[in-house]
Parts: sequence; structure tokens; C-alpha cells
Amino acid sequence: MRPHVQHLDSEKLPWVPIFKTGATRRTLNTDPGDTSFTSIVSIPQGWRGPSGAHYHSSFEEAYVVTGSLTLDGIDYLRAGSYLYRPGFIIHGWDERSDEGSLIVIKRGGVSDIISVGPRTQDQEYVFKPVVDGRPHIVHLKTADGPWQMRDGVEIKVLSRDDKTGAETILARWPAAWRGSFGARPSHDLECVVVAGGFHLADGTRFKCWDYFYRPMASTDPPITESPEGCTAILWTERRNA
Repeated sequence: MRPHVQHLDSEKLPWVPIFKTGATRRTLNTDPGDTSFTSIVSIPQGWRGPSGAHYHSSFEEAYVVTGSLTLDGIDYLRAGSYLYRPGFIIHGWDERSDEGSLIVIKRGGVSDIISVGPRTQDQEYVFKPVVDGRPHIVHLKTADGPWQMRDGVEIKVLSRDDKTGAETILARWPAAWRGSFGARPSHDLECVVVAGGFHLADGTRFKCWDYFYRPMASTDPPITESPEGCTAILWTERRNA
């Protein structure tokens, strides 16, 4: 299980190189059991990925916050783009970014890059089938589709495991919002603020790039107001007590 994090100002964390890719990341939280982790990745202006066609041995999901990049030289991921990639999906044969990008990335298991040589297909394809409760999402444009209301907050479900109920959610609080939003007692809740900010009931203020992780039955105070409005990525998962 991931450590309980009440409030993390990620801007105080160092940027650490990701192997020799030219990208860097700030790791927000890591599960010591399965080594899955959540991070903010910085892609520099003019970046060219050195890996070529490759896969990871565990899932990867990403939400683009600023800038743009391409993984295949054709389709461009821009601010608001989301992807979910199960393990052993071959991708990344033409990775580049002219303007740079900041991305929230969640990875399952060890961080690895396994090269496979020349690609054999024009789109991302399976190297080895794996059991994963979520579908392979190559590019979801989150600006498309309506918002829904959940617990007084506008949300869009980006991906979901129908067997476990685990979800990745884009959440939006309008300016001057007041209410009460927090984790359900039977669920873990993880959050990265990607625009604006909110306040907790105890007065703690979250700004862009701040983070929390609340395990099941956490007594952390709820989110009660957002004077300027806020957008955040949330992960919620039900666990057995």
C-alpha cells in the first residue's frame, strides 16, 4: 500500500533524470509492495526520445497538462490528452516534442523500458497479452464528452476497471465553489492538482501540482472550497478492510 500523504508540495521535490531519455520526473508517491508510483514528468523543448519501439512490463497511464508531444510521429497528445496502456504494449518509435510538456504519469510495478527493434505495425500493438481490467486507450481527448456531477463536483471518468471499480477521474471545481468532497470510507483516494487550487476544512491550501494520498478510512479533512476554481486528476479504488 502507498504511504499516507496528507499534503505534498511537489515543487519542493528535485527533478530526477529518467534513465538516459532526456526527460526528468518528480516522484510523488511509491507503493513499497508492488513499486507502482505516481509522478510528474517534464519533457524539454525540442526533445527526441532515444528508445525507439519499446514496451513496459506493467501498465502506464498519462494525462498531459501542458505542451504537446507525439509517440508515433503522427498523432499529437496535447493538454487534456489521456492514455492508458496495459503492460507489454509496443509503442514509442517516434517520440518527440517541439515545445516541451508536463505530464502526470502513473506506472504499475517497476519502471523499465524494453526495446524491441524495428516496429512491425503502424499503431501501438500487443507484444504479449496480459490480464488488465482496463482497456487500452491510445488517445482520449478529455475535452470531448459531457461532465457529470458526483458528490457536488463535476467529473469525467477517464478509465475504469469494471471488476474492481478502480477509476481515474478528471475533476473540476468551479470558482467560488463551496461544499464537502472527500474519500469514501471504503476507498483510497489519490489526487494531483493540475490547475487552480482548493482548501481543506482545516485551512490547508492546495495549489497547482500539490498532491495527496488518502488510504481507506482516512480521517483527513474534506475539500470544502475552491475560491479560484480547480482541476485535478483523482484515482479512487475500493479495498477490502
